Amino acid sequence: MAAVLVLSPLRHLNAEEGLSPLERELLTQLYSADERERVNAAIKLSSYSDTKEVVEALINAAASDPDQMVARVSLRSLGHMGAEDALELILEKAAEAPLPVMMEAMSAARNFSDQKVLEMLLEKASDPNSLIRQRAIGYLWDRDDDRIKLLLLKKLEDPAEGVRLASLKAIDQREETGASEVLEVALGSDRSPAVREEAARALEKYTNRAKALKSALNDSDLIVRMTAARSLAGQGSSSGLKTAIQEVKSSDARVRVLAVEIIGLVGSVSNRVFLEEASRDYDRRVQRAAEAALKEMEKRIKIKEKSK
Repeated sequence: MAAVLVLSPLRHLNAEEGLSPLERELLTQLYSADERERVNAAIKLSSYSDTKEVVEALINAAASDPDQMVARVSLRSLGHMGAEDALELILEKAAEAPLPVMMEAMSAARNFSDQKVLEMLLEKASDPNSLIRQRAIGYLWDRDDDRIKLLLLKKLEDPAEGVRLASLKAIDQREETGASEVLEVALGSDRSPAVREEAARALEKYTNRAKALKSALNDSDLIVRMTAARSLAGQGSSSGLKTAIQEVKSSDARVRVLAVEIIGLVGSVSNRVFLEEASRDYDRRVQRAAEAALKEMEKRIKIKEKSK
């Protein structure tokens, strides 16, 4: 079925002699009966042009196309273009639309510094839907408003793991005063291994929290233990080296990657054999990590020899 749109493609084809042949072709495709052609046109138009005609056509598609994918891609393109004329529509869709379209509108809105966007995101951070709360918090981290810090701290108590994780990441990214203390509390008390893992990773840059990382070496979750060991290694501590050597042949590739990184950072020459073996791992991620770890170890050895 052909899309029922407000604007006519004929208007765009005849409106501006300044449009390139490619732009005219894409505008024609934006009104095609084929949904795939409309999606493709909406994607490409944002890369080629931000003329009034193109912006109007994308606004129309976002507002009126019966296919959600076309509407979503049009909103995405408008956001990437920073099309101010589209902001009102974007906010409308963020307020009320099917969930996939609403989420896309929120994503598009983050490209605008308008105060209305901030207020929308603050409101969405308390939405009943945890996916919407999580997305809103992820888009708030770089906004300048005193209310955000208090909101993020409050959301660390959210029942949804994804919301707590997004809040913790935002606190870390904002580098708020007291962030390291918040991360330490999350590492020691959050019920979610994913949240504790993120806290352990983020604490690497806070050397005054090494004690908390060492405590996490006894965490019930292996990934958390290994991430804590990796952060300690990043601080120059070999406290987690024993754990890394024990797990370098783990069945979990994520664990093997962390193990070789730790050995590369703080392991001795006698540990080189583990890295050489890992460089032949069947998982390419482990291979790359091992290759980088070998270079790191060689660099440390050379620096140590020069200092003698």
